[in-house]
Amino acid sequence: MKINIMKKMFNLLLIIISISFIYVTPNLALETATHRAINKRIADKNSMIDQFSLHQYLIKYLGMQDGVDTKFNYFSIGLWLEFGAEEEDTTPRYLRHFLNPINNQGLTWNSKTYPSARDWALMPVGSQGFTGNFSWNDARQYYYTALTSADKATRETNFAKTFQAVGQVMHLVQDMSVPAHTRSNSHGSGDVYERWFLNPDVPLISSYSVKSTSYFTIADSSLLIPNLFDTGQYDGSNPGITTSSSSIGLAEYTNANFLSAGTIFKGFTYPAYSPGITVTENPENIGNKEVLYLKKIGDGEAINYFARAGRFYRKLPADYKALELMVDDNKVHENYAQFLLPRAIGYSSQVLSYFFRGQLEVEMGDGNLKVKNASTDIMTGGTFELYYDNANGERNKVTITDGAAVSSLAPGGNPQTITFTPPPDGAASYMLVYSGTLGNETNAVAGKFIPAENELVVITVALNGIAGETLTKKSVLVWNPANNSLQQAPIDYENTAFQKWFTVRKQTGNDLYGQIINAGLSNIVDGITPCNYPPDMTLTNEAHFERVEENLDPPQDQRIIISGYMIINVYGSQNIYGPYQYYPQSYYAPVLLPGSPEQYAGFRIKHDATEYRSEIWWYDEPWVSEGIDNGDFTDTFYSPFGIMGSFSGWSHAVGGDVFNHDSGPINWNIRKIYDVANPYAYDVNRKKYADMGQKMNGKFSENVIANAMAIQYVSRDETQYYSGDPPYADPVVTSRTYHDRIVLVHSQAIFREEGISGVNWITEGNNIALDAQLIEAIEMAYTLNGISANEIREASISIQIVK
Repeated sequence: MKINIMKKMFNLLLIIISISFIYVTPNLALETATHRAINKRIADKNSMIDQFSLHQYLIKYLGMQDGVDTKFNYFSIGLWLEFGAEEEDTTPRYLRHFLNPINNQGLTWNSKTYPSARDWALMPVGSQGFTGNFSWNDARQYYYTALTSADKATRETNFAKTFQAVGQVMHLVQDMSVPAHTRSNSHGSGDVYERWFLNPDVPLISSYSVKSTSYFTIADSSLLIPNLFDTGQYDGSNPGITTSSSSIGLAEYTNANFLSAGTIFKGFTYPAYSPGITVTENPENIGNKEVLYLKKIGDGEAINYFARAGRFYRKLPADYKALELMVDDNKVHENYAQFLLPRAIGYSSQVLSYFFRGQLEVEMGDGNLKVKNASTDIMTGGTFELYYDNANGERNKVTITDGAAVSSLAPGGNPQTITFTPPPDGAASYMLVYSGTLGNETNAVAGKFIPAENELVVITVALNGIAGETLTKKSVLVWNPANNSLQQAPIDYENTAFQKWFTVRKQTGNDLYGQIINAGLSNIVDGITPCNYPPDMTLTNEAHFERVEENLDPPQDQRIIISGYMIINVYGSQNIYGPYQYYPQSYYAPVLLPGSPEQYAGFRIKHDATEYRSEIWWYDEPWVSEGIDNGDFTDTFYSPFGIMGSFSGWSHAVGGDVFNHDSGPINWNIRKIYDVANPYAYDVNRKKYADMGQKMNGKFSENVIANAMAIQYVSRDETQYYSGDPPYADPVVTSRTYHDRIVLVHSQAIFREEGISGVNWITEGNNIALDAQLIEAIEMAYTLNGISANEIREASISIQIVK
């Protein structure tokens, strides 16, 4: 009697649970955060699963030098894949995330059967509906449009949709690792296994290793995508096949070997409840209490924590023990995840690698291409199309005169020759597109970015060491002025791949500038060196260059007498103990570009002071001081293209550079830059304004103009004080703080198909994108040479134009 009552109670409970499943909307699969984390793990630039790296593929075959960090419509490729993982769970798409591999059915809910996850993933182009079209076939269509559209905005939008769609198909495959989604178990309040991943104590997705047995490998030429879901090998009666076969669908594996909360030993033949044959007790001592688990020992995967038994389990008759079992337990979830999550990662990674398995190798000749199939599948019944990008980023179709049709192109076989009519206005780059059959996939698409044989700009950065230093490491970057893009990000100049590429290139550039002349006063020791401008010098921006007038007898209030030498202050210039240097420091050079509207170009530092008063020191004892000379100042740095940047501080004319006046009597807080005559000479060479090295660097060829100018500085806070009456004691340094160096750059790389003679290159301005890469190259040179961020060295910038 007691058993019958208990049986009725359990049956009533099951009815209530069943009713709740019927009238509550089925919930999502793996939580969206988990899906995003899986897609992020797969797409990571350092990820390599089954010998495939999306990051490297994008660089090598599509010319996207930033790889997965390439942005389309403001977001990176990696983020679009994550976005797709999240968007696939929007209402009502998640109703189509189920697949029973035994009857190939999707979810039946409220008397309606929805497409299975596999069928949903393979829906025809444009047929998924109002929530958006993001099937496998839609992804293929977006990809083709992204490769072939004329305007850049359309290409960007379709690249974004491509990666979002691939991310959404990856999501569908990942759902096949959730038992509830392969066992027709709707879960309106959320699946317990899925929710477990939101527990903060759950291991990070990145901690799960993906083994070779964790995913379906491409073992034949059949269309892989449906097989990732279900291969048809498991028919509901042969669970052993799900662990013995090396090519089993993920839904088959999950359905046959795991339980969901609503299908514990019911609804399906397997997993089967046969004590001592398929399951056995596995008691655990947790917190000094025995917790009883069931261990799966047969019919496929062996699982230590297969289900947890309730306290009535041992008291129930054999036929009813299953009623007192549950899977909502941390140990059960963790044990399931050890098997299922690596497969979720591995199987869904195959969506990405299969989508981009089309690989083309190209050798470009004069009006022809030799194309080799570098894929693992044969190309048949397809078509080659060739497009070119002009300097404005517009993509246009090239006329192929022979070789467009592909009857059969075997993997690694002989290349197919394509002949074409070169574009009349020149090409910045080409894109070769294959569309057709690849293996057994009839609507495959593959692209290959081909850089045009245009001239490239190679910029090398070296650092000149101070006394006792030998700095040998250099950095290098390569810029393509034809499409205004980075060809090679800054790397070590000694990089093997770069050297192999560079050694076969021909240098084509000529010097853009003649000899550089310092147009400011310099190195005055016992007199005055005048500024000598060429009489015919004309400048676009006169304000950038301050003529220093000769004045051998300045007014008394502009003189400073130090050790018997008379020194002239010019336009609020700053004196530093000898050798005496003056601002403005101006440099100019003749421009050698044929037909240049500017005959000269220059570079300078301008010094502006808000207050300037005279001061006379007599170099004999007792010291006599008449007046104080100090005030705010700003140093502004100019290139031919305008202001590069500025540096402001507080100046003190005698013996100092910058200081802050303290409130105490005869107490000074001074920030000071010493020169080579000072005991701190070693320090100044490490810390002061850089000497600007080769201050103007430029090359030109028939179609390219390239130049670069850089200045660096490190500011220093130094506190000193003087005390007592004249003659003052030597200053005492109480603290010194160096700040990280600042690097300012103006650079340019102009391409003109029609030639550069007569181009007004100054009005073109500096290239901000190239500036950023050159700054990165300068900083890399410091890193390669082991120099800290608050030190400075003279940077030598070398520009070469190669082809």
